[in-house]
Amino acid sequence: MMKQYSMKMLFLLGFCWGGASQNLLGQKIDATLDLSQAFSPKVDQKNGIKGEVSPGGFINVTVREKKKRTILYETRIVATSLNDYAGTANTYKPKDLGQGGIYYPNPWQSIEVKNSGFGIDKYYYDQTGKINISPFLSTKIDVEIQVGIRPKGKTTLHEILIPGIGRIDAKGNKIPSDSVTSK
Repeated sequence: MMKQYSMKMLFLLGFCWGGASQNLLGQKIDATLDLSQAFSPKVDQKNGIKGEVSPGGFINVTVREKKKRTILYETRIVATSLNDYAGTANTYKPKDLGQGGIYYPNPWQSIEVKNSGFGIDKYYYDQTGKINISPFLSTKIDVEIQVGIRPKGKTTLHEILIPGIGRIDAKGNKIPSDSVTSK
């Protein structure tokens, strides 16, 4: 009985300790997409993921706005990228994105933050029925970032970079701006 209990405890501790380095895994992180920053000519549009991916694995990052749950950004890496931000886009049609995607270009590449930011800002603007609610393309949009990693424990996220949001580390913390995000 005691041996069975200690084996379960060791397994639980090992599982918790092994997963501690990937705090973002499966969690939703609240952030803000600042359209004035995303559309600033001083901001580099470089974006993507840095991480180590084991054979057959991946790291996937999805950013959704909170009101309509519309995707604003999505990318995935299937190979290790430690020095450069990397990621491939998915292609969506606006009708596949729900109400919030009606002003997206057709087709939309999921790494195009300026296009999705423009589309969702126009959607918000039209929904108010008011004129001059705020300067267009300067809205701060509440978003949720979700990270998917496979296989767990063998694939490691290092950092994410998204224009208008910035750099996010593996624990979900925003990394202060530096020369990477500014020209």
